[in-house]
Amino acid sequence: MEDLALNRVRQIRQHKGLSQAELARRARISRSGLAAIEREELVPSVHAALALCRALGTSVEDLFASPPTEAPAWAWMPSRLPCGFWRVDLPDGERLLPAEGEHPACPPCDGWFDGGLLHFEGGEPRRTLVLACCDPAAGLLVARLAQEGVRLVVLQRSSGEALELLAAGAVHVAGLHLAGEHDSRGNSHLAGARLGPGYRLVRLALWEEGVACLPSGVGGGLGRLIRPAVPWVGRRSGAGARACQDLVLGSRAAPGNLASDHSGVVAAIRQGWAQAGICPRFVAEAAGLGFFPVRREPFDLCHAEVLEEDPRLQALHRAIRCRAFQQRLSCLPGYDLEGVGEIEAVGAGR
Repeated sequence: MEDLALNRVRQIRQHKGLSQAELARRARISRSGLAAIEREELVPSVHAALALCRALGTSVEDLFASPPTEAPAWAWMPSRLPCGFWRVDLPDGERLLPAEGEHPACPPCDGWFDGGLLHFEGGEPRRTLVLACCDPAAGLLVARLAQEGVRLVVLQRSSGEALELLAAGAVHVAGLHLAGEHDSRGNSHLAGARLGPGYRLVRLALWEEGVACLPSGVGGGLGRLIRPAVPWVGRRSGAGARACQDLVLGSRAAPGNLASDHSGVVAAIRQGWAQAGICPRFVAEAAGLGFFPVRREPFDLCHAEVLEEDPRLQALHRAIRCRAFQQRLSCLPGYDLEGVGEIEAVGAGR
């Protein structure tokens, strides 16, 4: 996509007496996109190239010195338009990663898609590592890896969603916290049940997870918050917080109102839609909420064994072992660095 194909769009348009605005209307593309194509600053998608050919009554071979190169495939189709995207080098080749639910610390997108044209602004796919996780402190990794020359894109996903993306080859690394500290199954066993063999876990931290509530609710104790009449915001099955939620609520019916992530839980409580919900201590305290600790959970990062020699994965491991990174992480409420950096084969059990 970087070698722009020579084209005769402007020449043929002017020969036919069409303005840019009129040709853009007929081809159903943006005028700015057409101008960029004519200046050879933008390679049209196959869809846009064919639309221009139809509007001008000519063939692809006549309009372009060489047929336009097909854009890299999407890692998954965007759920909304327009959308930004990153170019990433995944195990199955270069892909376009839609910007959907990304961490605020993510690097700028490489371009945007308006439904007809891909507008490229840059991108370094071979330096880009993609992590799907729900860790609110992932921004620390973004900053640390940038010092290593690696561009980390963090997609905010639950543990179950992150593992699904990893299994599909749509991300390089998945973060998960499905088990408690003393759960005999452990993250390794639970990840293995979803992924099968061929993956490894690296410990990032132990964190405290528990019940968040308004500060005024702390005085009544946790017992008051789990009464059936108290409205909760819940989490979907597959989320790491769901296991903690089920542990706290016991036989009480699961909440009907669900949040997609930890920030959704605190937003629901702060805005009065719920009185309680599950999230890590750091998230609750950062939002000014009260917190009842329930259990400590290992937060691990999972990646395929075949990527161990990938320079981006090696940089990630160095970042986790970096003393400066660990010191910053340990300053966050609820984070414990016990076992940080330990590596384990999925399914092996610690």
